[in-house]
Amino acid sequence: MHQTGTYHVLLADMDVTGGNIRFLMRSKAPYSILDAMRDGQSLDVATWNDMISSGYPGLEVISAPASFSLDRMPEQREIDRVLNFARSRYQWTVLDLGCSLTPYTMGMLECINELYLVASPDVLALYQVKQILSQLQQNDYSMDRVRLILNRSAEYEDKIVAEEAQRMLGIPAHFSLPNDYSGLTEAFASGNLLSGDSPLGRQVSALASKISGIEDQDKLHSQSEPWYRKFRVSRGLVAQHSSI
Repeated sequence: MHQTGTYHVLLADMDVTGGNIRFLMRSKAPYSILDAMRDGQSLDVATWNDMISSGYPGLEVISAPASFSLDRMPEQREIDRVLNFARSRYQWTVLDLGCSLTPYTMGMLECINELYLVASPDVLALYQVKQILSQLQQNDYSMDRVRLILNRSAEYEDKIVAEEAQRMLGIPAHFSLPNDYSGLTEAFASGNLLSGDSPLGRQVSALASKISGIEDQDKLHSQSEPWYRKFRVSRGLVAQHSSI
């Protein structure tokens, strides 16, 4: 989303017990999402700017703690305060909720627009997604807000896997991402984002366009209109759970 030059985006690592975004994005900020939640004062721009890193234009990152030293989980009011601040400041906020559904993550779900469950197309990963879906349903969470992303998929088996996933889970596959171990390994080692020219990079860009509605907006507005008239309308929060 940020690469289009049209959005101000926040990537927030809400997985306070084992988040990886600090490493993947090479964040140098000494503070974390917990510091933002536990700041006794109301958040302001100056305080927030000390807590985030901004290595890419249009994208700001707030990481999970660098080390596990959790004396208590954040309270709901602390979570709400940070998410409300993010909603007011950014056009899109992407939350990484980690790999499991807990009372802590459940407390965030009513604040978000869409929930993306990311799973590789194997039986164990799909079983984990099914468990998460069952918990969501038990808590009366609307399935209309849930999207399934099949990760590490192969083109020849996409249709078969998607049909099996829908049969097993009761929801259709929203999108599929191809396997690209070598591209990801190179990106992780260099500390850079995945190349947009790779098959996976192109699909990630397509997914971001689908989530943000950039393509739909282009159909509704002429190319002569400035970007801020086309796109400066969204205040979306999306979250992702990665099963494997």
